[in-house]
Amino acid sequence: MKKPLLRLSHNPFFRILVFAGLLLFGLRVWQSLQDPDRSAYKAPAIALPHEMSDYLTFSPRGDAVAACSEKDQVMIAFLRKGATTSVQGTETLPLPSGVHCAPFRWSPDGRSLVMPRVHGTVDEPAPGFLLIYADASRKVESVPLPGGVDPGRMPAWSPDGRQIAYIAGQRTEKLGGLWLLDLPTRKARQLVLGVIQSPEFTPEGDRIFFAEDTALVKGAQYDAAMDDWPHIWGLGVVPAAGGKPVYMAKWRQGSLMPPNDQLVLPLKDRVRYLRYFRAPSGERFEVWDLLRSGPTERKMTLQLEPKQLNRGLRWSADGTRLVFTTYRSATLPNELSLANVETQSVVRFMEGPGAPDDRPQMGTAVGRYYFDPSISPDGSEVAVSRIWITEVENPSDHDHEDEGPELQRAEGTLTPLLLRLPSG
Repeated sequence: MKKPLLRLSHNPFFRILVFAGLLLFGLRVWQSLQDPDRSAYKAPAIALPHEMSDYLTFSPRGDAVAACSEKDQVMIAFLRKGATTSVQGTETLPLPSGVHCAPFRWSPDGRSLVMPRVHGTVDEPAPGFLLIYADASRKVESVPLPGGVDPGRMPAWSPDGRQIAYIAGQRTEKLGGLWLLDLPTRKARQLVLGVIQSPEFTPEGDRIFFAEDTALVKGAQYDAAMDDWPHIWGLGVVPAAGGKPVYMAKWRQGSLMPPNDQLVLPLKDRVRYLRYFRAPSGERFEVWDLLRSGPTERKMTLQLEPKQLNRGLRWSADGTRLVFTTYRSATLPNELSLANVETQSVVRFMEGPGAPDDRPQMGTAVGRYYFDPSISPDGSEVAVSRIWITEVENPSDHDHEDEGPELQRAEGTLTPLLLRLPSG
């Protein structure tokens, strides 16, 4: 006697139902690939009341969000009373004339910010720092530095707010590498010469961890799979008082790291750091834990599917959540992603209820583009600037009348947003 399930499988109606189910599933997968917004988490949103603001950054307590407005030559502090409430007010902090916005950081006490003083582009060395005070009655201070500052790499404050670690803008033996600025004396000294990224103080403030591209692999050949040359990277640490650096881990990867990223996070009992790998099948970054009490390491892998890491990778204060942007190709808008390091999961999200519908009236909307997200200290919110990308007809195109009008990309308004993240 045939089993019921086996008999059912020979039923033509059952086969039609199975085929229809598979077809519907395939259609939904295809639709999600064509329109990735369909499967993204819709985060409740608050629109911040100032357009054209960039580099949004939470204060250490999460009670304010700072943003730089190049158009108005001001730094804006959006003041808040709680994570679920709207903005309670704003503080406008004037910037010196002709300054361009660059990645900046709050001091640990939330009373000031440090930003490279950029007059050209972020690809050129800045001559020094701007110290911007949250108290608008205090004037912005300019701090010139030997070797300048790399404006594409974030500086790091010591826990007591008296020192700033930064990457020099020059690449010479005397002026390059990792430097330390003593704020009370305004004197700077070189700590490590090398291709340094992402310096961060330990919670005690006595040491500085960093990532470094130490050398090209000996006898290296071009790696087509990762579209790069293999390099030896290291996780280094150096005493803030000065001394020889110690390399606690070394590995092989390409030379490229996305800019304006937080690659190293020293915690109380461990150091959490990133290794970044590129391949045609999709990029991935590995989150490594190195226990500060011994040589024990743990690896957690986060796969980015057929995507590329864009920029603006930021940790929550406890090191469990990671926010960043990705894109599927150079011609497509990018996406926001949230990674839970402990569960090794990645969730895409976008603005949901509460966000303004400020798509340009002209042209066809292609999608959103997000800039440099910042995650709140408790990991519950993201502050990000968003702009709509549209396609419009090129009014000067008269050469393709038979093929139809040529389309060109156009940008809408840069809108600062606060997004409430899912728990877990």
